[in-house]
Amino acid sequence: MINLQEFDKGGLFINFGIMASSGGSGKDTVADMLLAYLASYDRHSKKYALADGIYDVCYSILGNEDDIKRSHLQGVGESLRLVFGKDVWINDTDKRIKSDQQFLDDVIVTDIRKLREFSHYFVDKGFVPLYIKVDKDIALARLKERDGYVQTENFGNKIEKELNFIESLPIIKTNIPNVSKVNVPNNSVLNSIYIIDNNSDVDELRVTISMLVDNLAQEEGWNKLQW
Repeated sequence: MINLQEFDKGGLFINFGIMASSGGSGKDTVADMLLAYLASYDRHSKKYALADGIYDVCYSILGNEDDIKRSHLQGVGESLRLVFGKDVWINDTDKRIKSDQQFLDDVIVTDIRKLREFSHYFVDKGFVPLYIKVDKDIALARLKERDGYVQTENFGNKIEKELNFIESLPIIKTNIPNVSKVNVPNNSVLNSIYIIDNNSDVDELRVTISMLVDNLAQEEGWNKLQW
């Protein structure tokens, strides 16, 4: 696998990986907010999804983005893992990051769902792990509002639930609203996970992400842009 650290420009950087309790949790919304607040520190950042390559395959077959369903993405993603190996989408994502890395300070991977993805980005690459937690009814309502429908038979698919064990881990509160951290004795990897409760509205989430970036920036010694 590609070592993303080889392509860092040498400065202080924070890479993020986003996990979630289910679809409709707000992964892309959080990623977009991270991009905006990182930019306030003059950071050049970009978001990537492990599913980007899967979308490309589905689009090449269907020819219309609106025709791509969640079941298509899940089916194609899992089928090509059987053909090309379990790390096919990790490798595809890393190649895209590698091609851009010279222009970037920070990277956000928005859709980490599997234990091997967890290990690759959080253990091997040192990304900051964010886990977005949301109640099922709220997630379903958001998916219906966003997509116009909900395929309930695919909601909560085992593909989506591999990292849900995180919700059962002991936590401690932080000084950031709606944010906790995992607190497992003698486990530094799990204890780096930030759990973000996203059951409130987008304005409250914006405050949460802003404070999270400010806290991490302070730890790294970044200075905010002055306008």
